[in-house]
Amino acid sequence: MCWLHSVDVAARYAAFIQAKSPANCDTHLAESIFQTRSS
Repeated sequence: MCWLHSVDVAARYAAFIQAKSPANCDTHLAESIFQTRSS
């Protein structure tokens, strides 16, 4: 069940980023940070 929680958190984080800063560059930056933390 842990992975389900992780997906939910990631989805909420992505929605928060998009709502706060809809600019593509900001979204790309957030994705880069998320991928760096994941690896």
